[in-house]
Amino acid sequence: MEKFNESSLDAFAALVAGAVVFADDSVAEFLHWNNGVKKLFASGALAIKDIKNTKECLESEDKAVFAVSSNLYGSVSKYMQKIINNSDFRSCLVVSVVTDDVQQFLGGSFKEFACKIKLWMKDELSSVLVVHIPLFAINVSENLFITTSHSKLFPVLPSDVARLQAFLYTQGIKRTFNHLGEIDASSLPHNVQAQVKMLAASLNTLFESMSINEDCYAVGHFSKVVASELANMPQARGRRKVASSRASIVFIDRTLDLVSPMSHQSESVLSTIFEILPRLSHHNNDVSIDMKGLFADGNVNPLTLFPGCLSYPDHNQHKELLSVLISQPKKECISYVCNKLKAALENENIPIPDDSSFSITTLEKMLENFKCNISLFYKYGWLLQPCMAILNTFLDEENEHLNDLLSVEKVILLDYEEDDLCHNPFQKILSLLSKKCSRFSVVDALVLSLLVYSAHKDTMISPLAEEEVLKEAIINILMDGEHKEDLLFIMGDLDSSERQVRTRVADIFERLRGISQARTQMQQLKSLFVKTSSGLEYKPIIKQILEQIFDHTKTDLNDIEFCSHGFRDFLKTGFGFFMSVSKPRPSDHSIIFLFVVGGITWDEIKCIKELLNKFCPTQKVIIGSTKIISCSDAFEQVLCTDNLFVDIDT
Repeated sequence: MEKFNESSLDAFAALVAGAVVFADDSVAEFLHWNNGVKKLFASGALAIKDIKNTKECLESEDKAVFAVSSNLYGSVSKYMQKIINNSDFRSCLVVSVVTDDVQQFLGGSFKEFACKIKLWMKDELSSVLVVHIPLFAINVSENLFITTSHSKLFPVLPSDVARLQAFLYTQGIKRTFNHLGEIDASSLPHNVQAQVKMLAASLNTLFESMSINEDCYAVGHFSKVVASELANMPQARGRRKVASSRASIVFIDRTLDLVSPMSHQSESVLSTIFEILPRLSHHNNDVSIDMKGLFADGNVNPLTLFPGCLSYPDHNQHKELLSVLISQPKKECISYVCNKLKAALENENIPIPDDSSFSITTLEKMLENFKCNISLFYKYGWLLQPCMAILNTFLDEENEHLNDLLSVEKVILLDYEEDDLCHNPFQKILSLLSKKCSRFSVVDALVLSLLVYSAHKDTMISPLAEEEVLKEAIINILMDGEHKEDLLFIMGDLDSSERQVRTRVADIFERLRGISQARTQMQQLKSLFVKTSSGLEYKPIIKQILEQIFDHTKTDLNDIEFCSHGFRDFLKTGFGFFMSVSKPRPSDHSIIFLFVVGGITWDEIKCIKELLNKFCPTQKVIIGSTKIISCSDAFEQVLCTDNLFVDIDT
């Protein structure tokens, strides 16, 4: 993966000499994690600017390079046209993360777009070129990659089936679907198809660079659409014929298990950091760290001090530090960073008290030794920024609130241990909204509801009458005029009528009920909870999938569906009973990619790494996803976002 990203960045850097580079958010995030800014300037770039917010260029700046990860003919073209019209470029080069084939599916081609730019430049002698370079992946930690340009891709929800059917009726297509499993790619809206094709094309370029012939597997209905697209795309078929190595890629729907992102019971410090600290502006996979504590009081504001972040790609020890933040609990992480700070201070001959009992207070005191020392900040920035992230996180007032939610969550899940008691989890959620528990918001209640619905098994969900009581309580709170923050978040408007609120709340609970049906068609992966000697234990679906893949008894993988990409594969899967061949398994090859469509949590990454250490498989496992997802991200994506009619042009 690192070689792939390095190769992509080198190809990009070779084009920027003497140019002003304009990048969109996704490409900026690619540069951020791959040390790209430093490399572009070293290659002769004059400046790197945001493609959305920029003024005209200087007269002497006659070359522009636009790096775009979305549809070239979408809203980004308006930004490009404005920049070109206000400048005097003689040369324009567009680097598209989207391939020409997918761009033609979106509408238009590279060649046609080059002609459009030529018209904007109003210079017959001008030079224009549009090329594809796969600037889409970032290596957040070892054997973990995130596809920044596909962060909007999220599985279609079970509750979207009726809406999709109604939409198809308006298009003259009278098809009836009983569940998501009956929907194929051609039935999905154009923009969703485009998203799937964009991801498949990106992964195809990755496998081409690695000379891989891959088998595609899917866990979940939407993942089957993605896997089938990759398996059957013409470019992939040609690549597989000449590939020198074999691999398996398993796509997994995020919607099959929302307990992990919605739960407040985290064993990964990085997960807590991502939940409490705000995202770095225009980024999906890094946080904004308040660094004021290391600088003098006074003239410190957003214009004089940029926020810190977790990305520090050109320092080897920083990768080890991130690995510790992923895998170790709070106490061990604080001890680790304090020891690192202690070693740094000793190296600088700065005396510190001998204190072996490391704590948040100890960390705070040790960081004071670095205050206002710019030379130390340059030297130890890779360490100081994560230390400030830990300090900011565990001193934040939000921790107390998250602990309160965790207490309620434990009580709700504890009731699942005895099926006959688990008839009304909503009663406990409803009690949070009483006057005595006013510190809990409607959003908190919905977060816990989403957790309950995702954890669903047949006896876990209350009757509809109990659900209606919770719905009415939420509507009354939103309409009482005192909970403006909740109303603004849920509705986006403080002037919403009661009818609008009722419609919105009904839509939310329709989505929640859909989530409870996400695993209905599963056979082996139907439940997320198993009974142990100590009670009922949550078992992430990604853990169950890995256990099945590496099961030495090689039982049938009923829910890990193989998506054939040729007649020979069809014979293996369809007529295996009549042939002396075994059905394909992900563990058949030396490399296994696990790709979660819709986002992966730090706790799941920790879980995967622990399982691999336990199994010690001969295969190399590489984790991939569209984004790092937190509780608030998952809540917004499931309950507040239209995943069926998504806008891909921004």
